[in-house]
Formats: sequence, C-alpha cells, structure tokens
Amino acid sequence: MAPPDWTYIGAECEIDTSNVVRLGEGWSCTVYLVDGQYVFKLAKKAEGGAELLKEAKIIHFLEARLAATTPINHYVFPESEAWEHGYSVQGFISGVPLCRARTNLDMMADRVGTALRVLHSLPQEGLGELTNPSLRNKPRRFLAESLDRIQQRYGKATRQQIDIACHRFLDTRGYFDFVPCLIHGDLHDEHIIKINDREIGLIDWGDAVFGDPDRDFLLLYQRMGQGFVSRCAQAYGHNNLPLLFQKLEGLVLLSELYDVVYARKLGLPGEEDKAFEGVKRWADRCTTGIARTQA
Repeated sequence: MAPPDWTYIGAECEIDTSNVVRLGEGWSCTVYLVDGQYVFKLAKKAEGGAELLKEAKIIHFLEARLAATTPINHYVFPESEAWEHGYSVQGFISGVPLCRARTNLDMMADRVGTALRVLHSLPQEGLGELTNPSLRNKPRRFLAESLDRIQQRYGKATRQQIDIACHRFLDTRGYFDFVPCLIHGDLHDEHIIKINDREIGLIDWGDAVFGDPDRDFLLLYQRMGQGFVSRCAQAYGHNNLPLLFQKLEGLVLLSELYDVVYARKLGLPGEEDKAFEGVKRWADRCTTGIARTQA
C-alpha cells in the first residue's frame, strides 16, 4: 500500500496535517500523531473502516462513565477517498504510557482495577451486538494447526505436553463460568496512560467486545507480572486471586498459540518467532515447576 497522502487526508477532514509523527502500528491500523493533538488511525485492511466505526461507537458510549480518561472522537471515515480502507481521528491523551512509567505504579494499578470494575458492570443496552471476527477467543478453532507447528519446531514431546495442558485447561469448567460483559479486549501497558499522579487514560478500544472479564487482566499479566495484576485485581474486587492466576497461565498459553498461527499472516515482523518462544518458555516453566514439586 502506498504511503498516506497527508495533504489529501487533511483536506478531507479539514485538519492541518503539516506536522505528522508516526506513533506505531498494530495488526489492524497504523497510528499517527498530527499537530500534536490528533491521533489518526489508518486502517490496514478492507474491513478496517467498520472496525473503526465500532470503536468510535464504544468511545462515545464510555464518555464520562469510567474512572479513567478515554479519547475524544473527532471524525470517522469508514469509507474515504483519501485513504483506501478508511480512518478515524481521535483526541490525543497526553501523558506517559505504563510501559515507560517508572513511578506511581501502585496508583496506576489501583486506577486500572477501579476502571475495569466500572467497565465490567456497565449496562449493555445501547451498544447493540458487539462482534469480533478474531478467532483468538475460540481456541478449539486454531489449536490443531498451532500444535502441528509446535511439533515442527520443537518436536513431538513438546507438542504432547502443550496438547495435554490445553485440553486440561479448556475442560476445566470453572475457568469459563462467567457472565459476559463489556471488556476492553486489548488492555496492556501501551494502552494505559499516566496523565498525572492521580489520573490515567485508557486508549485503543478497537477490540472491545462482550466477553470474559478476566481477559482484561491477561496482557497486563504477561507484560507487567503477577505483582501489578494482584494489586489491580484487589482494587477491582476480584473474589478469587489464586484461581485468577491459574486461569491467566492457561490464557497466556492459548494467546501464544493463536499468535503462532496468525502472527505470520496478520502480525508484525518478529511476532511469529516471539510467539514460538513464548510457548517454549511456558513449556519449560511448567516442566521446571513439576520437577521442583517432585524433588
């Protein structure tokens, strides 16, 4: 795809686009900061415009409802003459992302937990049906292919170990006994902004869906560790932390297996290898834990 024609895009949305900084790229969008105050999300695929429209609807629904700042919607162009797959324009939330924060981590964990408690208790009326075409939440659809690829790289023994662990997890009813609610769906340390010593912002709502509330702790567990999530879950009011962490271990494995299959087609360079390495670390950690138990 050709690079964006910012003169054309700026004329369409009537925003000065002379100062553009690329912020990053995800599986569905490339993100830019324009004029220091506008976040432009340019869809990378044909269905991206509809996804941006869904995100705008969710952000509008969340306005002033959370104990956290959310972006302001300015424009959504699900169909655009200036950018093939459509784009959206949101307000920029100034601050430091959690991944670069060095202080007030306890405050941020408390605020995240409080915001999630409110989010997960919001009424679902007014949002209609929220769908997510990703198979990430349907592991039995990608498990066989991921196991085949694990065997190709690490051998039959590792495949068997992962296969047994996955089916044991998926067959444990208590992990999946939940009431679906509105979840962020992609909450990690780059999507949480420290605005000041008392306030946080939550960004990137494109994967929000009605689903398992514990999934909003998953990426924080992977990236920030058990200590941060423990404090977050306590502020949330989670009623069973040992069960939560057992469940998150299983969800980590399934998440890595999903990326083993789909990162090559949908992800960014290096993410496929990173997923394979994540599965291997999980298997090694599990083996080490068993050995220590038996010693």
